[in-house]
Amino acid sequence: MRAFRFTEPFVRKVKTDRQKEVCEDGLCLRIYPSGRKAWFLAYRNAAGRFRKIKLGLYPSLNLKNARRLALVRRAEIAEGRDPQEERQEAKAPMQTFADLAALYISDYARPNKRTWKDDQRIIRKDLLPAWGRVPTNKIRRKDVAARVQTIMKRGAPVQANRTLALIGKIFAFALERELVDVNPRVGLSLPAKEEPRSRFLSVEEIQVFWEKLDGLTPVMASIYRFLLLTGQRCKPVLSIRHEDISGDIWTVPSDLMKSGRTHRVFLSPQALTIVCENQARFPENPWVFPSWRKPGEPVQNMGKSLDQLQNACGFHFTRHDLRRTCATHMARIGCPRHILTQVLDHADHSVTSIYDRYSYDDELREWMGKWGAEVARVVG
Repeated sequence: MRAFRFTEPFVRKVKTDRQKEVCEDGLCLRIYPSGRKAWFLAYRNAAGRFRKIKLGLYPSLNLKNARRLALVRRAEIAEGRDPQEERQEAKAPMQTFADLAALYISDYARPNKRTWKDDQRIIRKDLLPAWGRVPTNKIRRKDVAARVQTIMKRGAPVQANRTLALIGKIFAFALERELVDVNPRVGLSLPAKEEPRSRFLSVEEIQVFWEKLDGLTPVMASIYRFLLLTGQRCKPVLSIRHEDISGDIWTVPSDLMKSGRTHRVFLSPQALTIVCENQARFPENPWVFPSWRKPGEPVQNMGKSLDQLQNACGFHFTRHDLRRTCATHMARIGCPRHILTQVLDHADHSVTSIYDRYSYDDELREWMGKWGAEVARVVG
């Protein structure tokens, strides 16, 4: 009888109403009623015991690569090794989710993600309290769904989305290293639909905002004014050193930028005035916005100032809304879109941008000056 041979069309189209396996010389495709398919290798170890080891999921692992991986595993078996036993030994140190989360942070997130502290915060707040002592291989899809729904019920839909995405990353990290057999996030969709934020301050709100800043400490008030005048993100603004400013150009180091590249910001006379006032106020301090709690360090946490400012203003907004306010009103007074793209340091993926290597320094200086003058006009 002719031996069965897999073909890519067969693997792609095969379905079943109950779980079954189809094998080709020890390479087995397990088909589930849900439509999920997984590759396994059946073999006997050196002691003659029948074993079966999972190779991966289809279509992530296609037929061609499944055959290649099966050859690698057979070579290991021929040398007297037992892939299944080795995998179990590798999993042994990874007893709890807390162990896996710590490994994810140290080996993947910290070296590769600028936002690794956000991952760490989510893990500590929403995952470790529930799963810290739970064996990693005991966490199922229903557990992930329940955890995400708990976050949704407390009125934090965006946080629920972020948490679900992070769970998927952690288990994908573990799956790649063969620390787990499945990713329990697979098959779950994001629980909340996120709408692009559109909040920006109107001209009248800018007037109120600017006036109520007088109720904050001088340094904190200068930070909020600088955010509005430059349209930059909070983290780079809080980290400005006087040495980063040459003339009217503030050079932001790449490690402070979301884009990962150095960014130049042209400062209007109004923004430069804020820098000079703080330098006169703290002549020996290298930071433009120095901390009043930790001498020699910049402001690192704006604390409850936003709540205080919102209460004084009588309307809600976020610090990031000031960035959107800057961009929106610069467009209102005629600033071209390609200049705004550079002000905000947004990536331009157009074909034209590949060929256009002009720096637009004169135009950027002009429009940041116009925006500073517009703010001065609006706030009187």
